[in-house]
Amino acid sequence: MEGRAISSAEAARTALAIAGTVLLVAGNALASGEGDGDELLAELGCAGCHPGLDVSASRAPDLGSAGLRFESPYVFDYLEHPAPVRRQIGAARMPDFDLGPEQNLSLALFLDGRHRPPPDGPALPPLPGRGARPLPADASSAAAVDLAEGAGCLQCHSHGERGGRVALDLANAAARLRPAWLRGYLTDPARHQPGVVMPPLFYRADRDGTRYVELAPGAGRSLQALMAALQVASAERRQELEASYTTARARHPAASARRGEAIFRAQNCAGCHPLDGIPARSDAPDLGFEGARVRADWLASYLRDPEPIRPSGAPPGSGARMPRFRLSEPELATLVASLMARGSERRASEDWNRPLSRFAAQKASRLLREKLSCLGCHELGGEGGRIGPDLSSLSRRLQPGFVRSFVADPKAWIPHSPMPVRRWTSESLDRVVRYLVQQREPRRKPAYMALTPPSAETSGPKGEPLYRTHCAACHGAGGGGDGFNAPFLPVAPTRHADPAAMSRRPDDTLFDGIFAGGAILARSPRMPAWGHTLSRSEIWGLVSAIRTLCACEGPSWSRDGADPGN
Repeated sequence: MEGRAISSAEAARTALAIAGTVLLVAGNALASGEGDGDELLAELGCAGCHPGLDVSASRAPDLGSAGLRFESPYVFDYLEHPAPVRRQIGAARMPDFDLGPEQNLSLALFLDGRHRPPPDGPALPPLPGRGARPLPADASSAAAVDLAEGAGCLQCHSHGERGGRVALDLANAAARLRPAWLRGYLTDPARHQPGVVMPPLFYRADRDGTRYVELAPGAGRSLQALMAALQVASAERRQELEASYTTARARHPAASARRGEAIFRAQNCAGCHPLDGIPARSDAPDLGFEGARVRADWLASYLRDPEPIRPSGAPPGSGARMPRFRLSEPELATLVASLMARGSERRASEDWNRPLSRFAAQKASRLLREKLSCLGCHELGGEGGRIGPDLSSLSRRLQPGFVRSFVADPKAWIPHSPMPVRRWTSESLDRVVRYLVQQREPRRKPAYMALTPPSAETSGPKGEPLYRTHCAACHGAGGGGDGFNAPFLPVAPTRHADPAAMSRRPDDTLFDGIFAGGAILARSPRMPAWGHTLSRSEIWGLVSAIRTLCACEGPSWSRDGADPGN
């Protein structure tokens, strides 16, 4: 068939072979863990979420055209069972977020609606229609192999056991890609996937860029025959994916594109995959000083099989989680060595193994449970909040010197940390830190809280991001006392949206409670004091936010001559 059209692609096949060899060598080195730590961190996309790494970004696909490009059943299956697809990207891979079928279905529905068209260009040439050479009635994957090999595709691509091992396997290409997009891509690869190394095999744009011209006579028939062969070869896999997708939609009617967008934002998928209108975030823990922060043995265990540290996600309430990258042992060793070298010059060397007396330990325990606000956010021995990490596992995770330094001044390590600054006496600080790094409290099995759209729990009053950051986790986005952390507190948080209750409280009382914490108002000590973290003007801003939520003012006697600026 069309031997002349296919043979005209010899120059393209040579270019593919050279590019494929270069990509294969680089990809194999990274995939085997032979590259250095910076290369591996870059390939895995760690800098997409974690600041402090100073490495380049991942090469994950742009998803702006996902709904035009990918079949939804394939996307759902891929999220359920991530597996390598693009062999030319070295160690980069899609990790497993363990979200569950309902969440993965919602993501697939959301991505199905991403329809950014390719850049402007000539209209695609019409397919020959009846003039194309028909495939035999019993055509199988063998037809696809023969056609792909003749067109030069198998220089880089494989099809089962045949072909190259640089680019993706063509065996199920038509179960993965939508026909219209596949046709456009085979017509003009660079237009449909900018930056791709694949040269055009069938058409090229003319000098004016107004129309496509055949690279050789019969190119349209060759392209159509190749597409048809790929469809036949993928038919069985397509049926499997469609059946699984149909079943999932029936079992999970609550799945929706809206929920999918919330999950996409919460998991910071845009940190690796560009998507129009959704910015990437870098609010996961800073890894620039990991060597001064964590224990190497814990880090190796965590990277091998991540467990929840911040149950509500980072930032709190987002539902964001650390995925599993299915690292090889060489990759694991490379990452641990690279991360533990970062910030190692800040590593403290104090000895914290001298045991506390029974009296001192009891005193520290009582301070944590009855006087301090720590358990408003952190869990200890099965008691406490779900905002920060479980303190019961602190000694196996963190270096003791870091614990003391961070508790003394969290902003010195993480300027945007939501943890409040407290004025400690040296004696109290040392006692509490020694108790935490030496305690052996029973630890609840770590688990993530249910995924919720970020806007449902972490947004605050309009124009008041401080309320979102410091108040909404307990008091609720709308001030209803129903934040995600509220069920874990011994005293129900104040309902800031309750006008009857809030109108009885002067602004000065609200200010005092925010500045000095709940204990100053004879309420729960687990309400933290923000007076050493926020400025006076910021605290007054929170008072104004509360007034917005309740749509009320304080008692009339408290407003006479009041000057909130003083």
